[in-house]
Amino acid sequence: MKVLFLTDHATHSVANSLYTLANAAYDHDIVDEVAIISRSYVQNEIFFDADFSQHPLGWRMSGPINYEMFRSLHGDDLEAMRVAEYDMIVLRIPRPISDDFLISLQQYSSAVIVNNPLGIIKTSSKEYLLSFKNFTPPLRLCQSEADILEELDRYDIVLKPLREYGGKGILRIKDGRASSSDIDTTIEEWLQLYRADPQVYLSMKYLKNVKEGDKRIVVSGGRILGVSLRLPAEGQWLCNVAQGGTGVQSAPTAREHEIVAHIAPILRQEGIVLFGLDTLVDDDGQRVISEINTLSIGGIAPLEEMTDQPLSTTIFNDFLDYYYLHS
Repeated sequence: MKVLFLTDHATHSVANSLYTLANAAYDHDIVDEVAIISRSYVQNEIFFDADFSQHPLGWRMSGPINYEMFRSLHGDDLEAMRVAEYDMIVLRIPRPISDDFLISLQQYSSAVIVNNPLGIIKTSSKEYLLSFKNFTPPLRLCQSEADILEELDRYDIVLKPLREYGGKGILRIKDGRASSSDIDTTIEEWLQLYRADPQVYLSMKYLKNVKEGDKRIVVSGGRILGVSLRLPAEGQWLCNVAQGGTGVQSAPTAREHEIVAHIAPILRQEGIVLFGLDTLVDDDGQRVISEINTLSIGGIAPLEEMTDQPLSTTIFNDFLDYYYLHS
C-alpha cells in the first residue's frame, strides 16, 4: 500500500500530528511507501489550486520524521509525485483550502481519501452545528443586521464566521461592546463596519461559564481517544490555544459520551473517520457542542504526550479499516 499525506508545513508547530501520523503509517507492516506533499512549496501552488496537469513536488519517507527534519528539507530533496498512484490519501491540511480543490481531488484520484472530501465540505461549516441543536447552546444563522439585533435582544452572543478556523474572526457582543482578538469597540461602531462588509454568521448564545474552559475531544473510529481541557488566558474569553489558551488532560463527562454516541455515526455516513469535538459548559452546567472540526484536527500530538498512548497508531488503524471498506 502507498499512502500520501497532503499538508502545509509552514502552518505547523512542533506539536502538529502530521509527523506522528506519518510515522505510524511508515511503521505499519502493510504500508510500502509514505510520501508527503506540502502546500508551502511555491511549486505546488498550481496543484492546490485544483490544477492537476502537473505533478506536484513531494518527499518520500525513508525513516521516521519530525518537525525539525521536515522543515530542513530543500528543493533537492523533493521529487515529482504521481498522485494517482497512491492507494490512500490523508488530508492534514488546514483552511484556507478551497472546496474546488477538495471536489477535484475526489474526482481525480481513485484513492480512498480520509476524511472524505465531500464529507469535509458538508461538515466543516459552522452552519452544520444547526444539525445538532439538542446538544448545542441556542444557535441561529444570522444573514443580516436585523438577525443579529434580534439575537442581541434575547442575550449576549458570540458570532462565528462560517468558514474560519482556529478561533479567527470570532466576535463576542456583550454589555454593548463587540470584542475579538483584533478589536474592542462599541456595538454601534462594529455595526458600521458590518454594514460596509456584511457576511453570514452563526450566532451562539454567550455562555457565562466560558471561563471553565472548552474541551477538545478527539474521536476516531467512533470512539473517544482523548480529551484536553483548554483554559482561556488571564483576562480573555477565547480558549483556543492559538489565541493564548492553555491545555491540560481531562476526561469526558457522561453528557459528552452521549453526544459522541449520537453524532459519530452521522459523521461516519459522510466519510468522517477522525474529528475533533469542542464543548463548553452551558448556563445549566452541562457540556454542549461549540465546534466540530473534520478537516485538520488538532490536539492529537499533545494528547499523545499527556497520555503516553500511541494515539496516532490507533488513528491510522482506523483509517485502514475505512480503506478496506471503501477500496
